[in-house]
Amino acid sequence: DSKSMLLRKHGGKVEKVSDPVTRRRAILTMMYVTSGRVLLADSFEDCKKDVLGELSRIYPMHEQRRTACPVDMFLPSAKACPRVYRYAVTPDWLQVTLFNPQLDRDAVVSAPLAGDTVIDGALGLDSDSEYYLYDFWNDVFTGKFKGTDTLKQNLRSGEARMLSVHKAQAVPQFISTNRHVMQGYVDLVTKPKWTGKDKRLSGISKVIKQDPYELVFACNNRTPKDAKVSSGQASLGWKDKPKGIAVLT
Repeated sequence: DSKSMLLRKHGGKVEKVSDPVTRRRAILTMMYVTSGRVLLADSFEDCKKDVLGELSRIYPMHEQRRTACPVDMFLPSAKACPRVYRYAVTPDWLQVTLFNPQLDRDAVVSAPLAGDTVIDGALGLDSDSEYYLYDFWNDVFTGKFKGTDTLKQNLRSGEARMLSVHKAQAVPQFISTNRHVMQGYVDLVTKPKWTGKDKRLSGISKVIKQDPYELVFACNNRTPKDAKVSSGQASLGWKDKPKGIAVLT
């Protein structure tokens, strides 16, 4: 079935939704996570700039023949619709989608970080490590978690929350970008690496003209001093200074 980003009902009438932004982002996110095809019911000329901007965050789709796994599908407490989806970019980097299909109420969605992905409905991470989590659509640092923790998030009605999960390192590291819902998986040509000798974090990204690109990173007890780019302009700022989460724009 085709999907309407403008939330039209049958007959073309626009549906009255208390939080249309959350609903629209959920539609786009879940189409990306569960399918390789997007069929839209809306004309581009009817979509405002912010709507087209949100649509651009699911393109391009990744080329790898892999999809997200619904880890809570076979739990005794499983609901009709899976709510926790896991995509392993690397053993130390997951993209985790939490989904609340209920359109009339908020809901708590949870999953253990460590444990079996089928038997426990867990994310399969290392119980002896720590992990940074960053929320793409809400553009907020979710926190630093121990591998023994259970991830619990209160989702708004109809919300799909995309989280980037990175194993914490001892040196500065990237944890998200704002270009794509996969938060660096598609737009990073070369994943940022830390050079201890030069005390530099460097990498290569594909960027879009006139679309400010943000790369979020955890400083890990260091302070960023300056930034250099091959073209254009760059600036440093903070997403969450008390917790050492900086941003390169």
